Amino acid sequence: MLKSSPNPIIQHGGDIYSYSRLLNCKPSDIIDFSSNMNPLKPQIPLDYTGINITPYPDPTYQSLKQCIMNYYNINYPYDIALYNGASSAIHHLIELLQPQSMILYAPIYLEYEKSIKKNNIPYHTINRLTTPIEPFTENNFIFVNPSTPDGKYYEVYSPLKSRLKINSIMIFDESFLEFTKQPSVLNYLSGETNIYIIKSLTKIFSCGGVRVGFVISHQDNIKRLIDSSIPWYISCFDEYYIQSVLKDKSFVEKSFQNYQPLKNKLYSILKESPLIKNIYPSDANYFLTESNIDGYTLQKCFEPYKILIRVCDNFQYLNEYHIRFAVKEDSHLDRLKYALSEIESTIP
Repeated sequence: MLKSSPNPIIQHGGDIYSYSRLLNCKPSDIIDFSSNMNPLKPQIPLDYTGINITPYPDPTYQSLKQCIMNYYNINYPYDIALYNGASSAIHHLIELLQPQSMILYAPIYLEYEKSIKKNNIPYHTINRLTTPIEPFTENNFIFVNPSTPDGKYYEVYSPLKSRLKINSIMIFDESFLEFTKQPSVLNYLSGETNIYIIKSLTKIFSCGGVRVGFVISHQDNIKRLIDSSIPWYISCFDEYYIQSVLKDKSFVEKSFQNYQPLKNKLYSILKESPLIKNIYPSDANYFLTESNIDGYTLQKCFEPYKILIRVCDNFQYLNEYHIRFAVKEDSHLDRLKYALSEIESTIP
């Protein structure tokens, strides 16, 4: 069953606004370890004054679609449906497919279970932390790879080949794939119509305020999704921004080179802290940990330092001692190290 968090700030990562109101400070004062954004931001000149906001956007977003398809090498017979963020894609996809049942490999991004429950679809979860998941033997499943909130990349696509012709719905979420240098499931497809790939552009391009996500699938599936979508779901400003950042073909590689040393530093900080007893292996830009004190107590201890963390007790199979830390810029990591050392001295 979907679990709720006792703290409304912890429903999802990134709510610096509620936290800043709690602390009576500006959102920009918060050091947000709860949100898994790329610590490197695209350096692009933007001039929004040249955008004509009087006409409606192109309802088919052909320019943006082609830009994304070229960037991700998406070709016939596959196509994409754009959305106002990946969460919107999740809810619309589940609502349209209406599967008779669904398996969720959990822990999993919370919006999947919310959508399944909202549409009254029977489901059960498989604990991927304790259960072997290769090869897939279940029909109609959702799998996030790299996973959330632990960031593990699973070598699942090769064994998946034997199931591609089976008439079942397979949804893969690859929103953090760019942090791994691993191949997409798209690389293994050759015209199959039962695969859906969900991607978010906000994580790798560090733009949570720009709401653009998309679904990759066979063109027949994409037509159904587009035909049942509301019109004008992406603003001209979001469209302009995404097309601008995708012009830099080297950005993902630069990001990888930038965040790996920061990730190593974060790991060392967490490893050296007596407050943290376990760090889960991660291939993405965050670590799931188990702490020696509950996450809500630790979050309270972090308040003087204006540090926000993600307590993961509203994920299936996790509890209030599971805490996620995202990779951040160097000065923020120094602040975390200092705060942990100060807090350690006050914990019996």
